[in-house]
Amino acid sequence: MRSRTTTESALYCAATAWKLSSVMRTRALLGRATARSLPAYTNYWFYRALDAFAASDMATAVIGRPENHEANRVAYIKAMRTRLQLTEVYGVETSVLAAESGRRVDLFTTLLSLELMTAFFTVDYMQPYARHLNDTGNWRMALARLGFAGLLQRTSRTDFP
Repeated sequence: MRSRTTTESALYCAATAWKLSSVMRTRALLGRATARSLPAYTNYWFYRALDAFAASDMATAVIGRPENHEANRVAYIKAMRTRLQLTEVYGVETSVLAAESGRRVDLFTTLLSLELMTAFFTVDYMQPYARHLNDTGNWRMALARLGFAGLLQRTSRTDFP
């Protein structure tokens, strides 16, 4: 195998650099297109779920406790959105196999539990933290206030030894 001359090496490097820059430009264009279309795509599935929710009996039902009704309703619609997307786009079945137990679980119930946990976490932790941060302007002080407020609650969800 003969070694490349300086000219051949320079041409090879230039060709490689041109290919790389071409690929990078293409990826940048696709990235910009994706950045514009992804929110529209997400909204499409949300509106589809909203239409399905409005047509269902759940639209008039109170979901959970009255003080959590709105957050529960949004969680329900988001779970419907994700189920529609997973079943129609990716072909996921309505029941899936749990990895650890080997049992089949309902896809919608699983998605709903995830959305409800997210809603409760937001209401119970993120919103109070944001209020404390707004009041103090210091993330450490806000976190300390959030922790102490949790310790002062009689109905703590965490048992300390």
